[in-house]
Amino acid sequence: YDVRAPYRGVYYGIIENGLAYLLATKNDTELPELGVVAVDNYTLEITLNEATPSFLQRMALWAVYPLPSEADIDGWSESPTTYIGNGPFMLKEWVDDDHITLEKNPNYWGTPAKLEGIEYAMYEDASTEYLAFRSGDLDITRIPTGTEKTVADDDNLVSYSRLKTNAIFFDIGEEGSPFANANLRKAFSLAIDRNALVNDLQGGNGSVSYCWVPAGMPGYEGGYQQTCGDEYAFDTTAANAMLTTAGYASGDDVPSITMIYSNVSSNPTIAQFIQGQLQENLGVSIDVVGVGSAAYWDRVFDSHDTWDMAYISFSADYADPDNWLPDFFASDGGYNGVIAQYDSATFDAKVADALAEDNDATRIDLWQDAEAIMAADAPAIFLFNDEMFVLKSDRVDGITGTAMDLYVPGDMLLDEIYLK
Repeated sequence: YDVRAPYRGVYYGIIENGLAYLLATKNDTELPELGVVAVDNYTLEITLNEATPSFLQRMALWAVYPLPSEADIDGWSESPTTYIGNGPFMLKEWVDDDHITLEKNPNYWGTPAKLEGIEYAMYEDASTEYLAFRSGDLDITRIPTGTEKTVADDDNLVSYSRLKTNAIFFDIGEEGSPFANANLRKAFSLAIDRNALVNDLQGGNGSVSYCWVPAGMPGYEGGYQQTCGDEYAFDTTAANAMLTTAGYASGDDVPSITMIYSNVSSNPTIAQFIQGQLQENLGVSIDVVGVGSAAYWDRVFDSHDTWDMAYISFSADYADPDNWLPDFFASDGGYNGVIAQYDSATFDAKVADALAEDNDATRIDLWQDAEAIMAADAPAIFLFNDEMFVLKSDRVDGITGTAMDLYVPGDMLLDEIYLK
């Protein structure tokens, strides 16, 4: 069977007979009855395996936006003649590597957009884009990484947190891994000055984090982000004491360590920073190896004998903790099984409680309890959350950034943008 649903993993596990249906499509066996029924032209009925509090969050995700039958045509979404959507704008033109032009949708079901159209110019390099903005060719621009402080006082600066966390995962489960020793993991985490990484290396781009679930997640406001994992705040004295507790008289005694990273964007600079921190603050020398982006995840998943630490970034699929914690850290989690291989019965039990709880306030408390258990075990070095910085021209207003925005500022609320 040809199943054109690359994002199906977010849904099949919670829909009745979903996993059985997926296996049948892979094995070309008889398809079971899936818990999804089109009741009529306007109603879709979905039966779940069990109560899933994050279901509505998942149903708001782009992966289940209604699609026309023309979606079977390759490249249908890049052509105005075949693309059909239900947003405030329609696709007017797509010129590869140059621009995308949108026009107002006269049939939009919601409040009509305030702009008649939007043109997105395509720039691979943020510095080139920024120069075009300064020349008056653009109304909105990204700010080159590391230069955010230079525009910090600009009245036209728009900034907001993104649901994205950057971390270094340890290979815990590989046979003979030095990081099966939790105290060695803790020593490494204590030896990293995250404030220097964010404020000095990145010019203030990002916010320091000691946990996996990012700031901006609903229910994670307030003091939680300031205390979760804070036992790993930078402390060279504690780091070296923990190294001794781990059984190493000095950093020279630590076995050979290799950290891999995807060789894109600012990753090489961050990898070199981590390498320098461990050498300077713990006396541990590690090798850092950049891997091409196309081959990186294959290396992480399938070649554990080639790495001990891996630099990984993750952006939210949907705004709920169950998108972050079970898959990456539960003993039966898909990503956990091929990355860290962390195993904690206490964590697993708390995750099970959170997944079964339908009261939002209670389940958020359970998720935070689960994360605190995991963070204390240091299966990864959590570094920082991303922030989005853009400059707008004087004539643009109404941009509302959300934590779910990716590369287009305010893309969840484009209908609210207007020209003064």
